Amino acid sequence: MKKPYQIAAGRAVQRVRQWAEEKNPVVQLMLPMIEILALAKRGAGELVREAGLRTILLAIQQEADALTGALYQHGPDRQALRWSREDGFVVVDGQKVPIERRRLRSKNGGEVRLGTYELFQQTRTLEDEVWWKMLRGLTTRNYPLVRRSFAQAYGIEKSATSERFIQASRDKLKELMERPLGELKLCAIVIDGTPFKGRQMMAAIGVGNDGKKTVL
Repeated sequence: MKKPYQIAAGRAVQRVRQWAEEKNPVVQLMLPMIEILALAKRGAGELVREAGLRTILLAIQQEADALTGALYQHGPDRQALRWSREDGFVVVDGQKVPIERRRLRSKNGGEVRLGTYELFQQTRTLEDEVWWKMLRGLTTRNYPLVRRSFAQAYGIEKSATSERFIQASRDKLKELMERPLGELKLCAIVIDGTPFKGRQMMAAIGVGNDGKKTVL
């Protein structure tokens, strides 16, 4: 069962998607050429990450302006009021990057969540990235050394990486165990054993009529 803040975050994301589809606003990022050259000198990845972070910040600001109206103008159509700022983060290239986030409140005093902020704060892609890289041999000890791209990034320390790997593994197992198999048309099932960390693991693989193999 989802918690109240998760439900509110989901509604905020749905609202901003609907707004984007109806209004189709344009987010325009402008970088001085000298800055582009300086970033590119450190590698194309550095330029892409920095441009991505700034685009995210512009998108968040644009949604906030759409809800509150122009600064110092009290239009009758505004849906929220500027409230305060506080520390927050967004996920960029598998890392939590700290930002200062804008908080809004409704006319009756409740907080209005920004769908863009909630969307770019989602850590599912971060967990998936940790899972894939650790399966390929990257250790929790070395993960921060390999993955840190922003000087102020966090959430990639050994303990955090381990927790994300465990959570991602749980999600993958749950997805595996709950997926529907009724539509599979199998012509054979292969069952075999393989040793894994001192235990004998049994694996069942279904072979479809088209030759495609599915782990059962």
